Amino acid sequence: MPQNINERIKITRPVVSEYTATANKLRQLELRLLGIKTTNFEVLSNEYVYIPHRLYRYEFKVNRKTLLNRSGKYDKMGELFVIFDNNEAHPFESDMEEIGTLDFIDIDLSDKKGEILEAQYQKEKAREKVEAFIQNKILRRLYASSGDIKLLDDKPFFRPAKSLSIRYKSNPDSVYERSAYLDSYGVVNEHILGLKVRVGGGV
Repeated sequence: MPQNINERIKITRPVVSEYTATANKLRQLELRLLGIKTTNFEVLSNEYVYIPHRLYRYEFKVNRKTLLNRSGKYDKMGELFVIFDNNEAHPFESDMEEIGTLDFIDIDLSDKKGEILEAQYQKEKAREKVEAFIQNKILRRLYASSGDIKLLDDKPFFRPAKSLSIRYKSNPDSVYERSAYLDSYGVVNEHILGLKVRVGGGV
């Protein structure tokens, strides 16, 4: 984690206000049935933070081992992107269209507005987790087979967010942490009910 106040860090550009991001996240967390609110919770804290992520770009090739593919005609190849949340240790697949919404800027540490959250994994361990995710959750899911992958790019960055501590009245002994992202990727591409599997090229 950066320590020197003279250092610069790469972040995604904030495009929504802290109020709007927080209100949108709380709206997502509310469960409703026939328009009636069915969940009750309170926000215990609401802090500005920078959440560590890494953006990976990989080249892949899957050799489809069938009698009809002795020549390799039906092999699958292309590129894929994975964004790794290095605070929650959670990888999720993305694509070129979504990556295009990541608008990066550099800021001085002296200009940061909140805490920089700790990364859970060092560079090599994070890459290990991502490559296992690619094989097990993307390639095997799409092609029923693992494949050869090659790392093309690995970019560390931070996403500005409001960190919300939530306590549900139905479970008062537990506190849950939720992130309301301020960047355009969060506005356009956050999938609250799951992530779509998409890869680029040759699919």
